[in-house]
Amino acid sequence: MDNNIKLPFLDKYSRVARLYPALITLVPVFLLTLGVTQNELTKILGDIMAIQVAGCISINVAALFLLIQANRFISKEIFERWYFEDELRMPTTEMLLPASTQMSPQFRSKVDTLCQRDFGLPLPTIEEQRKDDMLARRQITDIVAQIRQKVRDGTLLLQHNIEYGFVRNLIGGAPLGIIASIICALYFYAESRAVAIFSVVLVVLWSGLLLFSKTIIGRFGVLYAKRLIQEYVGGMKTK
Repeated sequence: MDNNIKLPFLDKYSRVARLYPALITLVPVFLLTLGVTQNELTKILGDIMAIQVAGCISINVAALFLLIQANRFISKEIFERWYFEDELRMPTTEMLLPASTQMSPQFRSKVDTLCQRDFGLPLPTIEEQRKDDMLARRQITDIVAQIRQKVRDGTLLLQHNIEYGFVRNLIGGAPLGIIASIICALYFYAESRAVAIFSVVLVVLWSGLLLFSKTIIGRFGVLYAKRLIQEYVGGMKTK
């Protein structure tokens, strides 16, 4: 028997960065399915609470697993690719460019020495960046991928990765949250003004998250990038 099999959401990253954003996105969907199943099932089968509850739970469990995948796909394949140009402008890439002022020349030289020692991949020079900026960025993305593998078990790095994953996936769910909240507000407008108003508030909150998405993702990305480089240099120095 394979003792290394991991069940979904047992690890902290899967729970916080994937499950929790999906649960938040699910709120308007839950309200909508609750209203629809209650109304339609009551008309057809009468007031049978067990059937109503079972129908609502089944729909929302299926929606939850769908949202987990959808949020991640939208956040990575649309927002992250759009904002960071397929990793070529990720905070880690920007930080390690020779023209960057985010770290001192001495510290960058130390990172360069470690990268050459560990991976045989030197960081691009300022002349190489001026000659071909895109090539220099691709070289750095390759190096960053190796660095991630080297320090992936760092506790503080994992925490920053979880925080980044949470906000990124939550933003990925924003378009779906807006659509579901608008439908929910329209559906409940005549039946429950309180739920309709709550749905409008959700639309405003999701829209605000979407409006400031680039700033939010960028800020959490910078925090992750700094911790990644710090743990790489610090961890290598102790070996």
